[in-house]
Amino acid sequence: MAYLFQHTAALGFTTLPLLPLIRQRTLVLTGDDDPIIPVANGRILAAGIPHATLHVYHGGHVELATRPSLLTPLITSFLAAPPRDARRAEQAQTGRHPEDQGPRRVADGTAAAHGCAAGPLRWPAGPHAAAALRALKVTFRPVIRGPCDHAQAEPRYRPGRVLRHLVGARNTRCTAPGCGQPAARCDLDHTTPWHQGGLTCPCDLAPLCRHHHRCKQAEGWWLEQPEPGVLVWRVPSGRSYVTTPTAYPV
Repeated sequence: MAYLFQHTAALGFTTLPLLPLIRQRTLVLTGDDDPIIPVANGRILAAGIPHATLHVYHGGHVELATRPSLLTPLITSFLAAPPRDARRAEQAQTGRHPEDQGPRRVADGTAAAHGCAAGPLRWPAGPHAAAALRALKVTFRPVIRGPCDHAQAEPRYRPGRVLRHLVGARNTRCTAPGCGQPAARCDLDHTTPWHQGGLTCPCDLAPLCRHHHRCKQAEGWWLEQPEPGVLVWRVPSGRSYVTTPTAYPV
């Protein structure tokens, strides 16, 4: 049947107008190194399906068969995730909105804790900011620094909202040397790959833009995270670079 559809598509037939009719949660997988199916195809599908999640991985369209350890944890965690309506109900019950973030700082200016407040909100500047923060009654969770006891680790490939925000508050931009891509636009990368025993934990997660994510996976590049938020890069030239958690203006 799929072969028939491929030949029909060559005649100008397309099912793109039907994509909005797919109401189920959908995981769209697409490889960034596929000579037959370009990444653009996956992005078009994800844009047309209302509740789609797009995941771009390194490889081609046969990776699920040839490297099942690469994608199986991702698919398993996607199927185990609660439905969209359940997530909305949890948000309404807790009164926290994932887009409104308020990190607290330690002496060196880096984030010490993070919490989400109901939004949208207008954040006052100057001396009124502290009073506004206290009035929100936000529950702050610590941003792990130094030795990690894995208390915030999650037993799945894709980190949940709270863990994503904790890592994003710690490192607000791509953790590659000199890169300024905001963390919200980056991949949340397992420094030690999940299929090689890496943890979904602050000590093994860091934001990487798509370009530097691919660099990390290329031959000659090496990356480690000796403590949460501190990334040590070794590039093909043999040089080493260290990036550290974001320092917020005091």
